[in-house]
Amino acid sequence: MKQLLWKDLITLRPLAIAVVAGILLFQLFITAGQFIFSDVQFDIDPYLLVWILMPNLMAMGTPAMLVGNEEEARTFQWLRTLPVRWQRIVDVKFLVGLAGLLTIWAVASLVMAIAVLLIDDASSPMADDVLHPIGVTRLLFFSVLLLICGFITAYLVRSPMGGLILLVPVILLASWFAVGVVQTILFGHFDVYGSLNNVSKSAIQKSAIFALGYLFVLWCIQRLLGRRRLVSVERAPLLVSHEIVRPYQPPIEQVLKRPSRVYALLWQQLEQTKWFLGMLTFAGFVVLFAWYISPQRQDAHIQILAQVALGVISSWLGALAFYGDTVRGRSVYFADHGVRPSMIWGTRIGPPLVCCLFLAGVGVWMSGGASMAAILFAAFAFGQLAATVTPRATLGLLTAPLYPAFSLSILAPFFGLYPNYIYTVIFIFPVLLLATWRISSRWLEQRRDVWFQWTVIAFVLIAFVTPMVIVAGLRYSSMPSIDSNWRAEMSQRSLAIAKMQTKFEQDEFSKTVSVSIFAPDYREPDFGNLNERLLAELEDLQEIGDEVKYGEINALFRIEEILLRQQGWTVDEIAEMKRNALKVLATWADVVRKKATHGASTLYQVSSVADFSEEYLLRYVDTIQGTDEQISEIVSRIPDEELRRRSRTVALLQAWDDYQRHPWKKVTVDTWRYERRFANKVLNDPTTFLSLERARSDRFLDEAVQLTLDQLEHGLPRDGSPEFERRADYWTEFAGPRVFKNVYNAPQFADLFQNWTLDHETAIGVLRQRYSQSD
Repeated sequence: MKQLLWKDLITLRPLAIAVVAGILLFQLFITAGQFIFSDVQFDIDPYLLVWILMPNLMAMGTPAMLVGNEEEARTFQWLRTLPVRWQRIVDVKFLVGLAGLLTIWAVASLVMAIAVLLIDDASSPMADDVLHPIGVTRLLFFSVLLLICGFITAYLVRSPMGGLILLVPVILLASWFAVGVVQTILFGHFDVYGSLNNVSKSAIQKSAIFALGYLFVLWCIQRLLGRRRLVSVERAPLLVSHEIVRPYQPPIEQVLKRPSRVYALLWQQLEQTKWFLGMLTFAGFVVLFAWYISPQRQDAHIQILAQVALGVISSWLGALAFYGDTVRGRSVYFADHGVRPSMIWGTRIGPPLVCCLFLAGVGVWMSGGASMAAILFAAFAFGQLAATVTPRATLGLLTAPLYPAFSLSILAPFFGLYPNYIYTVIFIFPVLLLATWRISSRWLEQRRDVWFQWTVIAFVLIAFVTPMVIVAGLRYSSMPSIDSNWRAEMSQRSLAIAKMQTKFEQDEFSKTVSVSIFAPDYREPDFGNLNERLLAELEDLQEIGDEVKYGEINALFRIEEILLRQQGWTVDEIAEMKRNALKVLATWADVVRKKATHGASTLYQVSSVADFSEEYLLRYVDTIQGTDEQISEIVSRIPDEELRRRSRTVALLQAWDDYQRHPWKKVTVDTWRYERRFANKVLNDPTTFLSLERARSDRFLDEAVQLTLDQLEHGLPRDGSPEFERRADYWTEFAGPRVFKNVYNAPQFADLFQNWTLDHETAIGVLRQRYSQSD
């Protein structure tokens, strides 16, 4: 008994070490990534995912290692010759697997407990669901269920790969049945989910009894299948060797030409992997099709789930490249018979690579992006490397998805800063293919010596660094050059504005006046004296927005007139109040623009007050009631085209000069990020710790300002035109790369100029012309 235990413990040890290392490394990478993207509070959900997934990986891989390894080593017949009862062999394997699973659960739970203690606020919907005794019990039940179902499929199917593939539908059906029965016991209906707080203790006890009985029945089934595997092997159809029962037949005279060596090797690879390749390709196509027809396909969680599933499938396709030869020990045979390593490598990589190309093509067609194909190829490359590096075929098959998972965890902080460049992970593919080609000769000879290990490590490091170097090169090469003459001219113009500004008295602005008119005012406006306050605002503009706020004007135009009439207002009074509101908006726009021409209004005030006030006027001036004279009075207050152009030009020059006079500075003393302000918006995204990104923002600001000033001088573009999009792209590049959002929210600098269009100018011109003719 001790020897059997020791043998299975030694067999399971590599998988346990890999899972424990995965737990620690994943938690470390998650912490590093959250340190970069979350300055305020860490998210508990990534730690919960590792805590849940890694023990289940142990549960899934244990039967394949303990039973599949016996198949690889061809030791089942040897076990039958030992004076040991089959019950001990089967029970020892299950006990070792259960002990390993519980040990991994203990390690993962300890790491999870440390993460919960270090995180200030561990509250989330996922945490509330699993971080309590019933939630932990449910997770542990599923892991044990996965372990038992894994033993069932491992004893039923001779191939470890076939057992893993069969495990997917088996565990889905087994868990679906268990959940359905438990929900029926607790809530009375098969498909109803409710709160456990309203469930009686007797119902919970009945559910626990059913769960234990269900596991016991499945345990008995796996025990019977183990007996069938060890004792009555001739009764198992999947295990029958047809070569033994086939009668002797004389050799058939050779008629066809002898196939070439390449053709023979390709046929051999297809013959030993065709079912696995077909099933994995079909599974990948099903995932892509389900994602494509899903009504929530744009949801970030659905996308991540689909990409993870496709990544696992691609890594297994890569692992199949060398899986069959490793299981059958053909590598040494090829080496002894002088087959060129390059030929072996090419014929082994070819068939699974064609399947990966098919899935990548379908993924690009369905998703419309190259990132999906890049992830699939990177996962395939890591899978084929895992199959080459790992001595045991089953272990290489199980750990194949861990290789891309580790790599993506390492690269996640980097691509969190540059998500638009995820497609560069495709360059991992040629590097790792070159790695397996270089080590193929030693793999054939089974010489995993020091040179072999260091070569693999070197290529893996190169694979990690390659996407980063490519992204850095793309960012640097796309950085505009410095235009010294233009900057000198801008400095002279800004100096003239600064001298003019000192001679002009500035008016105060209420803090709420710059709130977007599209934002709702949650404070109920007082319509009883709104008209009086509108008139007071028109008479006294020492503090713009002091008497009335944008939100109140917005509420006035959005509320139904029937509600105003219920408050005692007549139709004429409502129309007068709306006309006065539009007068206030037009006056605000006029005052802000006139002061901007003297450098007394900022670009932010010009955009958020003047531009939006004019937009509001264009939207509602034709909807209010009044005579032509009353409407003409409102329209006459709207600034003319020349005033708009000069105010925008001076405000933009002033904002550029203010940016130059305030250099980059650290957000806080202890942080690594820098910040800088432009037009009252703060630029402090996580990439600002790189001097390259700071210099890139400075240069794109020059390009954006130069293009915008040129458009102001020679004519503004139409909304949606190529020149409009080009200007928006420049301002977006100035804001830095589109990082994944968490606490940081990227400022939208292009929004400052969304009304700087020919459409806006034409609409105001038509309005002014129409009512001037009516006068």
